[in-house]
Amino acid sequence: MNRPSGKTLLLIELAILLVFFCFSAVVCVNLFMNAKEKTEDARLLDNAVVETTSIAETLKATDGDMWEAGRILSGSENGAGSGASYDSDGGAAGDFDLDDGRLTLYYDKEMHPCQKSEALFHALIIPEEETDLWYSYSISIYSIEDGGSAGSGNGAESAEIYALSFKAMKAGGRYDD
Repeated sequence: MNRPSGKTLLLIELAILLVFFCFSAVVCVNLFMNAKEKTEDARLLDNAVVETTSIAETLKATDGDMWEAGRILSGSENGAGSGASYDSDGGAAGDFDLDDGRLTLYYDKEMHPCQKSEALFHALIIPEEETDLWYSYSISIYSIEDGGSAGSGNGAESAEIYALSFKAMKAGGRYDD
């Protein structure tokens, strides 16, 4: 019986090492891709949390005035249906809609206010309850899938990214109980 020569054993060892390193490279690339995806998801969630907090604080500062809050948050002077508006630096400001007591703000991929036609995300602010002393709102951030328009009713909305409900005292209100 013939024994394999030293060159044949070396080639077999090199082939096994090559397969091992190829497999290791595939596993590493897969891990890096998953890490990148998780990082993007975490960044999106962080931006959504910051934006909902900003919306809540702005609503508190405007004493629940949704029109004024929309104008401040979007950088717009006019709101929906008024055409493009511009901020103080000459850049395009964002749109907002105030329909049926619901405020909708539009955001680009960086969660900056933008025009409705360019939006990848939108915030929906819904008043929950209001009394003489306090008011409460529900704020949700949604992504807009496949370039669909926000609130178009055609299934373009995905699941909400983040939601926040808050209650605040009205300015000058006192609770004496």
